[in-house]
Amino acid sequence: MAPLSRTSNYAITYAGNFIVSPKPITISLAGSKPYDTTTVATGASASISSGTLIAGDSIGYAYGPLSSAIVGTYLPTTGLVVTPTVTNATAPITRTGSYTFTLAGSYTVNKALRLRSQYVRQRIQLWRRLHPQQPLADLAAA
Repeated sequence: MAPLSRTSNYAITYAGNFIVSPKPITISLAGSKPYDTTTVATGASASISSGTLIAGDSIGYAYGPLSSAIVGTYLPTTGLVVTPTVTNATAPITRTGSYTFTLAGSYTVNKALRLRSQYVRQRIQLWRRLHPQQPLADLAAA
C-alpha cells in the first residue's frame, strides 16, 4: 500500500527570512623590497591563512600603492591596501560579497644596500683623484 500524502490536510506558509552569512576568510600579506623611492609594492604577496573558498571559487589580489616610500613595515589595513576579489566560472561571476575578509601580516621596505655601495664607489673615485700615486689600501686607514 502506498503511503498517504498528508500535505493536502495542511496549509503551509513560510514566515521569516533565511539568512545566509558571508564565509570568513583571513588573508595574510607578505613580501618585501629594497628602498627604491617608489610607492609600488614590488614583491607583495597574499594568501589565505584561515578559512577556505567554496569549491569552484578562485581568489586574486590587487595591491594599492604604499602609503609612503620610506623604509618600514606596512600593514594591509593602513600602509598597503590589499583588495581580494573572488570569482567563479559559473554565475554569479563575482563572488567577493560571499566572504568577509580579515587582513593580517605585513609588507616591508628594507634599507637599500645599493646606496651604501654607491657611496663607497664614489669615495674610491674621489680618493683616486686626490691621491693618484697612493695605493687603494691606504683608503682604509684614512
